[in-house]
Amino acid sequence: KSYTYCKIVIIMKKLTLSLLLIGGICSQTVNAQATDKGLDLSLMDKSVRPQDDFYNYVSGTWMKTAKIPSDKPTWGSFNKLAEDTDNNSMTILNSLLKDKFADGTEGKKIQDLYATYMNMAKRNADGIKPIQANLNKIDAIKSVGDLQKYLISVTKEGENNFYGWGVDADLKDSKMNVVYLGDASLGLGRDYYQKVNEGNTKTLAEYQTYVGKLFGVLGYKNSETSAKNVVDFEKQLANYLLTLEQNRDANLRYNPKNVSELPALVKNVNLPKYLKDAGVNTDRVII
Repeated sequence: KSYTYCKIVIIMKKLTLSLLLIGGICSQTVNAQATDKGLDLSLMDKSVRPQDDFYNYVSGTWMKTAKIPSDKPTWGSFNKLAEDTDNNSMTILNSLLKDKFADGTEGKKIQDLYATYMNMAKRNADGIKPIQANLNKIDAIKSVGDLQKYLISVTKEGENNFYGWGVDADLKDSKMNVVYLGDASLGLGRDYYQKVNEGNTKTLAEYQTYVGKLFGVLGYKNSETSAKNVVDFEKQLANYLLTLEQNRDANLRYNPKNVSELPALVKNVNLPKYLKDAGVNTDRVII
């Protein structure tokens, strides 16, 4: 992924609220055109007794009639909500792009950002220059200590793929919020690494080819070897992760630890220091 591209996407999402706020008239038009069904009773299957199978009582007809769009891997009410929101936002955006706004206004900022985002000629001309400084930092990593310093710095930008943290309700005490320590992120879903079959083997080979092309674009030598090393490393990481089936067991995902216990779990990375330097002040985490 392009670092710059990701940053622009994040900023665009943050400006969605601004789109909704300053696109009042257009927003009203969108809402007027939309039909708010609220709770669509026609999607229920009232032939099923709710006390026997509440899920099919509520969604049975939808389950029998819904079709996954040809360009989507899955489909459901939240997918439709997201698509409708995107379409409404684009309607508002297209209206705003036709208007004139003074410099410094929210409307002008949105227009300028959108123009920058859509300027593919400049993005292609810039190539990897926008992320070169970050690549230089990665190339400068020579030890585990260097890696930890780097990960602490990028954690504050949401870029740490080895171990991240977040705050959410305690699964066993919803009145309390707690710090969760997450596992490593992989380039593909963990199933591709953990389950060996013909389909997964083919997908991993294609993924490795893709990673090699990325290394080539970034100017690295021996890009094919580097790509193989990445995939092999991700396979090793996947061996330590719960399977998708295990991950559905909330008890397996609930492992409370005192921060003082973390060094015994991970010997090469100073997790207490990582949390402290990342600005996380807590005595307890859930892994």
